[in-house]
Amino acid sequence: MRKRIFFRADAGPNIGYGHFIRTLALADMLKDDFDCTFFTQVPSQYQINEISKVCKFEILPNDETHFELFLNYLSGDEIVVLDNYYFSSEYQTKIKEKGSILICIDDMHNKHYVADIVINHGLTDKKIFDIENYTQLCLGMEWALLRKPFLESIDYNKKDNRHWLIAFGGSDTYNLTEKFISIIHNNINIDKIYVVIGDAYEHIDSLRKFDKIEIKKNLSAEEISIVMSNCEYAILPSSGICIEALSKGCKILSGYYVDNQVELNHELSKNNYIYQLGDLNLCNNIDISKVLNYKFNNIDCIYNIRNRYIMLFKNIVLKQTTRVNNIDFISYHNINKDKQYEILNNRNSKEITQWMENQDVITPGSHFNFVRNLKDSYNKVYWGIYSNNIFIGSANIYFETTDIVERGIFVAKDLNGKGYGSKIEKATELLLTKINIKTITAKVIKNNISSIIFHKKNGYIETNSNEKYIFFEKHIS
Repeated sequence: MRKRIFFRADAGPNIGYGHFIRTLALADMLKDDFDCTFFTQVPSQYQINEISKVCKFEILPNDETHFELFLNYLSGDEIVVLDNYYFSSEYQTKIKEKGSILICIDDMHNKHYVADIVINHGLTDKKIFDIENYTQLCLGMEWALLRKPFLESIDYNKKDNRHWLIAFGGSDTYNLTEKFISIIHNNINIDKIYVVIGDAYEHIDSLRKFDKIEIKKNLSAEEISIVMSNCEYAILPSSGICIEALSKGCKILSGYYVDNQVELNHELSKNNYIYQLGDLNLCNNIDISKVLNYKFNNIDCIYNIRNRYIMLFKNIVLKQTTRVNNIDFISYHNINKDKQYEILNNRNSKEITQWMENQDVITPGSHFNFVRNLKDSYNKVYWGIYSNNIFIGSANIYFETTDIVERGIFVAKDLNGKGYGSKIEKATELLLTKINIKTITAKVIKNNISSIIFHKKNGYIETNSNEKYIFFEKHIS
């Protein structure tokens, strides 16, 4: 049975569609590997159509009861993804108390997070976040929340450098759409302006006086991706749509009109991903000649995002303390100091070190620094493994792909030859099967005869070798 994920985000004229769109984008990335359900307040038909393409959904009421009603859905065996500013530290705590794994998507940092993971693709400075010591931060553009059409490669041949795009969200309360059409409409370097609006936009009639524009309303992800692919330039707020346009190779003029766009705007500007417009309410002129000569940087880290997110979510499941076949798997970063020394002393023993890839003795300082860094890893886990609170060994996995992992293992130095290796192996396999891992690989030093026999006995097949190692793999699902 696949692990369940409950996504919780809303949309509407007052809060916009950004939270909803990016959270649904994440659900779309994960739907093939997890059992996904989207929870939202009184969705519009547009929202229902978009969710239905991705996963099942539950409708929550448009009043304060939605907080408690959502909690009632939780059993503690799911991953919860929250995306909105009104999910306070106290509400996060209630979810954690249920036993759920909690992930918060946020473009601000104005609260204390008790979440297991915080995703903020607009910021990169870890120091500004108030978090628990176990919280993993996923920051920057490598964690951009992009819908499927924006994860595809760019075809620059489709672009017309005289075509522009203007989009200010589903409602555009300040009618920045009309303002910026007026600013650029008569420029001789512009032939066509695509104007994207939502169902809450109230000024559509006032746009009909502009003859260069083509109005696009309530576009799907695929439709707006096509528009962005055709346009060389775009005027956009510093929000999710800006990152989507960057993924399609647009040269973007961007600013902000609400507080939660300011920091992303500064982050994009300092990297020359955008031409800076500043406060959009105060911007009344654009020097098109400067824009045409501006040196834009391209974002080149976004095309492996889907796989990275699948690994991240599988990884956070594996990092939770888990009992399998009466054996406890505890992630290194959740193990106390005394037990860390026990692991280190075993790992540094001659009986174990001689068969390691790194045969150096590990110092306590290096070990504890390694453990600290493990907390923020999205593609590897190290476990201390215990039976009746007695250390029996260590296992680790590294994601080679979303469904293939390399596994390492050692048994406590005083327990070799007593069958614990096979017990750990079988329990590890069961744990990996639960997150839809299909293949386990391993490598063994050529003269480690006992390990070679162990791997063959436990179902591994030799696939290759080099001067130092024999390589094995085992298909488990």
